[in-house]
Amino acid sequence: GQYSELTDGFAVGVTLLVLLTNRDPVNIEDRIEEENGFTNFSDIPGEKLGQPTINWPSEVAHALKELYHELCVVRKRNRQKLPVVLQMLRSLMQTGSDAKPSEISQTQASSSSRDIVLQCKPTPLSMQVRTIAAAGTPEERVGRNVSIAWDRFLSTLLHIFDTRSARSTALPPDPKQEHYFRRLIDFWYAECDLSEPLKSNLHILRIGRNGHLHKDEEKWRQFRQFAPTDDMVSELLDAIAKAIAVLQASTISM
Repeated sequence: GQYSELTDGFAVGVTLLVLLTNRDPVNIEDRIEEENGFTNFSDIPGEKLGQPTINWPSEVAHALKELYHELCVVRKRNRQKLPVVLQMLRSLMQTGSDAKPSEISQTQASSSSRDIVLQCKPTPLSMQVRTIAAAGTPEERVGRNVSIAWDRFLSTLLHIFDTRSARSTALPPDPKQEHYFRRLIDFWYAECDLSEPLKSNLHILRIGRNGHLHKDEEKWRQFRQFAPTDDMVSELLDAIAKAIAVLQASTISM
């Protein structure tokens, strides 16, 4: 199976943030917030994210952070299109321009991703992006996407259920407890109106994330029994994202 352009775009967005910050993608936003006094990630200027040894121009760092956000928003339909992103990256690599995606012409944006790539002369930045994105076997790349998705979904759910958990008479599980994430999902289901389908899908994703993160072949096999093809992995992530979007909407209206 093949990932869709939007799902591939999510991976490109995370890759750009890794390239900018020189940090591991796992829990990347949480780690950045901790290093910046727990400032909300969206409020941290792009130039503060860049690894100091690179001396990123402020407009480039800002543009990469903006692209990360536009490629990794929860709802797939709202993500930026890859042709636009590639055109933006070409502009940054060739001229250092701070042009925004919205300023790129519709003619340029409608060009195919392949045509845009062929028009670009490879630069050290473009080669580094390609090297990071292509690293590992296809199965390892699926595992990275699963782990990245888990981190983003969990971060969103923790924000959603923070208020709901406070209203519960039961105590949430202790992060130091064994099987914390399994207990946490079950707690949300029992006390915070987490739906049965979302609970099941989160447990599947949890197994895949643990299998990849801990290099546990048995857990990864279990995950692949639930999602044996890449298309099914993409469908699982999309289903979780849509369910979380519904939760977010209901939380705002409460």
